[in-house]
Amino acid sequence: MNILLFFPSDRSDKGRSNFFLPLFDDRARHLLKILGVKKGDVVRAGIADGPRGKASVDEIQEDGIVLSFVPDSGEQEESAGIGPFLLDLVVGQVRPICAKRILREAAMLGVSSISVVGTDLGERSYREAKLWSSGEAERYLIDGVVQAAATAIPALRLFESLDHYLSDAIFSPEYLRITLDNVAPSKPLFEFAGKLPAVLAVGSERGWSDRERKLFSKAGWSFAGLGGRILRTETASTAALAILLATDEGLFSSRCR
Repeated sequence: MNILLFFPSDRSDKGRSNFFLPLFDDRARHLLKILGVKKGDVVRAGIADGPRGKASVDEIQEDGIVLSFVPDSGEQEESAGIGPFLLDLVVGQVRPICAKRILREAAMLGVSSISVVGTDLGERSYREAKLWSSGEAERYLIDGVVQAAATAIPALRLFESLDHYLSDAIFSPEYLRITLDNVAPSKPLFEFAGKLPAVLAVGSERGWSDRERKLFSKAGWSFAGLGGRILRTETASTAALAILLATDEGLFSSRCR
């Protein structure tokens, strides 16, 4: 756990800057058993979809831990370079075990949103997985954000088909719209490196159908490739996001929301 992430439900009745974690909470267990915190100790913390800062251990009670939170200054946050970045991911529906990896890795890399779409060539039963209805998907997003020591949790949206997504999606004119495709790429993806804002679409396990390629073309999307090797959806998603975030200064772009 690289950051202690607080949620509104964690707030204590002692004030807005105070939080309470019951002993059965995984975060409390990590603080006590892994970090071995004591009263007065300070740990890196943050508010979900809010600022990062420091949390002080005020009390360790029989039923939980009381902590107080102080946010970092604006200057510290601006120089951190942790996003969320002006980058959105659209990914075809895949088997749940693969979807979990995509959610966690994309959240870790700092995307602003993830849209999961049903595709012509994808397995339709994957859409009915408990991952999407039980709240489990959100937990994988949080895992990725905590690993990155960030606070912004990507928005997650589900669409029955690419048609529904394209009819709903609205982007500012400056957004690059890129379809990853190993059948008919017009240029290598690295030509788009660091050119944010952008939205990236990655197909499901069998890729995009010809019909879907026509939909992308009609909507003005560019086609790009990662080379001749056929990659798993989760591998292609992570590699492509990293390329788009790369700049001359390092791995991550400075174009943040």
